[in-house]
This record gives sequence, C-alpha cells and structure tokens, in this order.
Amino acid sequence: MALEDIGQVLFVDILKMSQYPGSPFTGNIFNDLVMFFFIPTVFIILVVYMMVARVLPADYKGLRFLLGIAAYLFIIVGGYYSLFAYLAGPYFLFLILFMGLLFYFTRHFQRTGGAPALHGSATRGGVNETGADSRVHQLIDAEIEAEELETQIKEAKHLANPQNVPQMQTRLSELKSTIRRLKPSVQRNPLESIQYQNLRHKHHLR
Repeated sequence: MALEDIGQVLFVDILKMSQYPGSPFTGNIFNDLVMFFFIPTVFIILVVYMMVARVLPADYKGLRFLLGIAAYLFIIVGGYYSLFAYLAGPYFLFLILFMGLLFYFTRHFQRTGGAPALHGSATRGGVNETGADSRVHQLIDAEIEAEELETQIKEAKHLANPQNVPQMQTRLSELKSTIRRLKPSVQRNPLESIQYQNLRHKHHLR
C-alpha cells in the first residue's frame, strides 16, 4: 500500500500522469520509477541543457542553472512531463543502438586495419578520430589559439611593440572565421555540443 501511495503521489499528483496505474505502467514500482521517472528526467535534463546552452553564454553559469530549473518545473507544473516520458524510452533505445553500432564498427575497422568507420576521419595525437570528434577539437584548438593571440596583441600594443601585430590580427581573423564556420554545426549536434562544452571547461576558455 505504501508503494502504491508513492506511485500515486509521484506520478499523478506531482507529474500529472493521470494514466497511472493503468497502461503503459507495469504495476511494478521499481520498473515504473526507472522507465517513467528516472529516464524521462535524464532526457529532460539533456533537452534543457541544450536549450540553455543556446540561449545563454557559458559565462552566465548562475543564470543557466536558474533557467534550467525554471524550464524543468514548467514542464512538470504545466502537465507536459508525460510527453517527455513517452518520448524518452524510444530516444534512449535509439541512442543505445546507435552508439553501440557506432562503437562496434569503429573498433572493428580499427582492429582489422580497414577503412575508417566514418567519412572525414582524422588523426589527433596518433589516435584515430571520427569527423565529428575532429570538428570539435578543431573548434577548440581555434578558440584556444584565438584567445592566446588576443592576449599577445594586447600585450604588444601595451608595450608599444606593434611590429607583429598586423600578422597576428590577420591570423586572428582567420581563426574567428573558422570558429564562426564550425560552431553552429557543433552546437546543433547534441553529443558534439556536450563534448564541446566539456572541452571548453577543461581548457578554461572564456
């Protein structure tokens, strides 16, 4: 009875899933918590994370956190949680199958020495990379070099030593052009966007 009360309070009263305890719920509280609470919550966090990353720059960490909480509460209070709950299962199934197949084929071709698994693969530090990984690292490298050049240009101007400034400004313009070209495609891809944000945090990029 206590477990049934937990399910009633969580799924009906809080998450507004009026179907409980009928179909598609199984009646097993553990299974229902995993499939209709934990997995949808992870799915919502991923969606909200990608949304917040597009709306606010990385510098606004507090506002990002606040906006993420507000979006999550809006989904629950507004009665939209059930929509995400029904989408989360197929999404995770697709993600597991896709990533599993991708991992299998990339490892298989690496072991057999065949052609790379995906078109546009590149080598970084002696390790074979897919085109997506190469694109993310190329973007990060361009941002790192651009920040270093901006610092060097400021120092050169401060020291009244502008001999190399024109060359550095030309290189900086090339890097910014590369960043503008790569960044939108990386941010549109959920997995690349997460990898990109992690690398930015790792390298302490502004």
